[in-house]
Amino acid sequence: MIGSDILDVGNGGDGEAHGMDTETVADCPGGGATTITGAIAGVAVNEASSSDIQGSPESEIWPGGWAAIQDSIGLRWDVLFDPDFPFEFENTLPNFGSIPTDSFPLIRYTGWTFADFTGRGVLVVDGVFDPLTNFEWEGIVLARDVDDIIQGEIDGMLIAGIGGPNLYTTVDLRTDVNYNSCAVYGANESLSYLQLMPITIHEKN
Repeated sequence: MIGSDILDVGNGGDGEAHGMDTETVADCPGGGATTITGAIAGVAVNEASSSDIQGSPESEIWPGGWAAIQDSIGLRWDVLFDPDFPFEFENTLPNFGSIPTDSFPLIRYTGWTFADFTGRGVLVVDGVFDPLTNFEWEGIVLARDVDDIIQGEIDGMLIAGIGGPNLYTTVDLRTDVNYNSCAVYGANESLSYLQLMPITIHEKN
């Protein structure tokens, strides 16, 4: 799901956006989920070949552009991008070898993020998400802006460019974004605890 006007999939590369669940009920409680839309943008979704986007429906153009997409998701972007709100990990990754394999931590990077790492969880980019060769992610990626995604792989879900009008009118997706309900399920559990409570005080360690 890209909040830019135009999303080009597979343009100049092998990028694919698939909304069919890559997991089954044997893999996790939420596995074997119903097929979702492969790609969503504000004005146009284009694919280089007929197999680059798959889903039900294959793609969608959201009436009202990026603002309507943002409203439909209902995420608290003010919380996600609030520099005073504590995240488990800020501009750094956890040692994934030392945490449970079913743990999907909350991670936030600020600024232009040349993502060149492997991990899982909820990755929030308060800036421009720009994945590089070694980027592999399981879970959910939420980004304020997104550059052309020409490298890496996402197993889960990508929601980008909807914290406001995306920096780029057109985004080229040349990597694979595969819907993985188990990764989305785990990441959503972590994200559900992230909210501001009225009349409370929090302390950042």
